[in-house]
Amino acid sequence: MKMIWLCLSAALLVSLVDSTPELRNNIQDQGQEKTSERHLKEHIVQEFPTQILKEEDKEASKPAFCMEPQSKGDCKAMIMRYFHNAETGLCEQFSYGGCGGNRNNFLTKEECVKTCSPGPGSLW
Repeated sequence: MKMIWLCLSAALLVSLVDSTPELRNNIQDQGQEKTSERHLKEHIVQEFPTQILKEEDKEASKPAFCMEPQSKGDCKAMIMRYFHNAETGLCEQFSYGGCGGNRNNFLTKEECVKTCSPGPGSLW
């Protein structure tokens, strides 16, 4: 009698395992997710194009005031500031008069680079 129950249990286990959908591990950006084979077959893949900026487009992506020339302003103070030099593409130091001038005038080189740099992570 014990053998019959053991055989029936084994047969039930085999039929349950056989009817269970196959699971696969899919590595996601935020961990792992179990997905059934059926779900994978119904899954729709969407592609999103990535835009690569050409050199001429990089200049256009900067604020317009980054292309303005250095302007010391109307006053006579000598305050060290930074401006984006459109010819060299670098943020350079200059002496600001303290009033007037234009928006191409930054307190720090880092602020100038962050605002007027053509690419992410550039440390000119």
